[in-house]
Amino acid sequence: AVRRAMPSMTVSTHSGKPPKGTPEATWRHAKREAAAQFKRDEVQVLTCTNSFGMGIDKPNIRFTVHWGLPQSIESYYQEAGRAGRGRAESWCVLLVSDDNPRLADEQLAGRGLETEPPFASQSDIDRQLWFHKNSFPDAKQELAQLRNFVEACMSSVQQVIDINFTGDSEKQMRERAVYRLLLIGVARDYTVDWRLGNFQVQLGDRSLNSIVDCLTNYVSAFNAKRGRTIRAEMESWRAAHNATAMDVALYAGERLIEFTYDQIEGTRRRALAEMRRVAKEHVGNEDGFRHALLAYLSTSAFSSMLQAIVDDPAGGLELVSELLDRIESPLDAADLASQAARLLASIYDHPGLLTIRTVALLASTNPDAKAAAQDLALAFESAPRFDLEPLMIVAAIDAGATQLAVPDAILLDLARNLTASEADKDRAKRHAELLAQSELDPIAGCGLSHLAKGVVCGTDQLLETLKNAI
Repeated sequence: AVRRAMPSMTVSTHSGKPPKGTPEATWRHAKREAAAQFKRDEVQVLTCTNSFGMGIDKPNIRFTVHWGLPQSIESYYQEAGRAGRGRAESWCVLLVSDDNPRLADEQLAGRGLETEPPFASQSDIDRQLWFHKNSFPDAKQELAQLRNFVEACMSSVQQVIDINFTGDSEKQMRERAVYRLLLIGVARDYTVDWRLGNFQVQLGDRSLNSIVDCLTNYVSAFNAKRGRTIRAEMESWRAAHNATAMDVALYAGERLIEFTYDQIEGTRRRALAEMRRVAKEHVGNEDGFRHALLAYLSTSAFSSMLQAIVDDPAGGLELVSELLDRIESPLDAADLASQAARLLASIYDHPGLLTIRTVALLASTNPDAKAAAQDLALAFESAPRFDLEPLMIVAAIDAGATQLAVPDAILLDLARNLTASEADKDRAKRHAELLAQSELDPIAGCGLSHLAKGVVCGTDQLLETLKNAI
């Protein structure tokens, strides 16, 4: 298609996997040649997957066109940054389709992930979500696979064991489990033997302390507080059960899978959602898009205070008002929302950050009540994990919205989004019960209205049941 559109230009192709029908060896030679020609300026346009060119410092690239939703703002910034390295004016274009926005909203919020549109009607968002879901296929299945491998490794008297695989699908699943053996200290390295179809796994020392250290160090790299909690829980569990190294390794595997599906899946999904939100908000506004990217990535006057909220063992709600005092304009609020989003990319369910971002999104240059409602819903759900009551979140939202003079219409839009879920009526009712206790009339009114409709609907159903019985 590129060749047809630009017949006067030389075009080449590069991707990790060969096109259908092309032998692996042939493709390896072809893509090496394509890369060499591109470096020598013999090719003007290179169509490639995003793995190409990460280490190439080529000063005369003037255009990058990114087709599809990047995995995160950081990914897009790095990929777009391949243009303009010679300091000459360059252009970076992002092309994204979002043809099923309601479904994308639900799935990026973690609901309805099993739904998949037909391939012909999939948008770029749907396809990126397909890759995401395939990275986190099934927690129970992954845990069962990991337990089998842990038992095999922990009971082995050898220092190297072989784990066989047949076909790409089984290889992918088993390699994921083998990699997790490294994370919990059961293994220290592995190699792949394609000829024999197996992984050769080099075992670690498999001691109790090593297993605890490896898992907590891994978790701490994402969330220091969660790492400390897991260490304390593992030590307590170990003492209560008089556990052997095998027992601790199996328990560590369970905690690793739990952390992977609870935290890592959520942070990656959130990164996709933020990339999509920023792209949609700034369609046709290149200056606004550039500013949003830089606000997300840069250190600002808000950074130290946001970090203090993250580090606060009480969840950071008491610091929210002090931070909001620093906002002087809607542009400041937009920058704060971006900064909070970056921290949430690694601690996606932190109630203090979610509360800050909710208020900032409502008070920003382009208020986004839908995104704010998704953040607030997650804050309600995560509050108990930080020993907070959801009503404390409501109170912080009330104070923040008053502090920044958020208009009633936007507050009403927020409340409507929180109570609009037809797919999960119980969840919408829980939100309404919380909103009804707000001190802000638009929010409380919407919550009470939702609850009243539920009562009327329930009464109608009861009368209908009685009528049929009579």
